[in-house]
Amino acid sequence: MKIKLFDKNGSAKESLEIKPLSNDAKGNKIIAQAVRVILSNKRSYTADAKTRAEVRGGGKKPWKQKGTGRARAGSTRSPLWIGGGVTFGPDSRERKKLTIPRAQKNKAFKFALLKKLKDGEAVVIETFDVKKTKEASQVMEKICQDKIIRIVYLPQEKQNMLPFRNLALVNLKSSESFNLVDVLDDAMIIFSLGALKKFLGPKEVVENKNEIKKDESQ
Repeated sequence: MKIKLFDKNGSAKESLEIKPLSNDAKGNKIIAQAVRVILSNKRSYTADAKTRAEVRGGGKKPWKQKGTGRARAGSTRSPLWIGGGVTFGPDSRERKKLTIPRAQKNKAFKFALLKKLKDGEAVVIETFDVKKTKEASQVMEKICQDKIIRIVYLPQEKQNMLPFRNLALVNLKSSESFNLVDVLDDAMIIFSLGALKKFLGPKEVVENKNEIKKDESQ
């Protein structure tokens, strides 16, 4: 799979050769499982209901067992009574954290990332080396116009991201906090070359400099 590599000015410099993953049907299933785990574990689980043991009061038997003609009752905090406990209600203390094997989670991330690149919803820029917000805006206009953009960068590239912070449609994301849910978002993603190599592996991303030289000679 070939994708364009842009230079710091937003011009197509060369192409990247990326090894695709096969079996899209299986990949979609893995992605769905991984997203379910991530979103479930992000929930706060604050819902809570008291059982009959936790509701205050109800220690005295309302009436004697026999002879009244009424149904027998042992506590006013029974789930059958108003003001009683809740049967099988939500319990914030019994939060079950879902897990997924790390290899499967990484595979789902790669599937989603490669699909994003294949569909043209993600591009790669060699480096973010601009000094002013005006220059940063010009670079973004060349690559993708009037789109919500998420820029993914390495932690050591954080200083180069300062001119991009003031752009209205640009959202900055460090590679350390970038996850599968971010990949599946509607935003256009711009990776630095270093960030893409970190996610896919340096051996999976090959620069085709020879092709550019051939095109220039023609």
